[in-house]
Amino acid sequence: MDFHHTGNDKNFSIGSIANKGWSVVKAELLKCELLCANCHRLTHCAREDEKLLEEVANYRGSFLPLR
Repeated sequence: MDFHHTGNDKNFSIGSIANKGWSVVKAELLKCELLCANCHRLTHCAREDEKLLEEVANYRGSFLPLR
């Protein structure tokens, strides 16, 4: 699962919380939504590649054949 920042007010990545107090981390978490890794990548995907989106939507945990 990934934390996805929903707004433009990101102060830091959740993965880099070293040396930050819980109140600061919690405030940053409240700016996020929890997405599975595939959905997070799709959210940030700049390409509107229909084949890619179709493959990801149909992915059920098996390896895709290399073409």
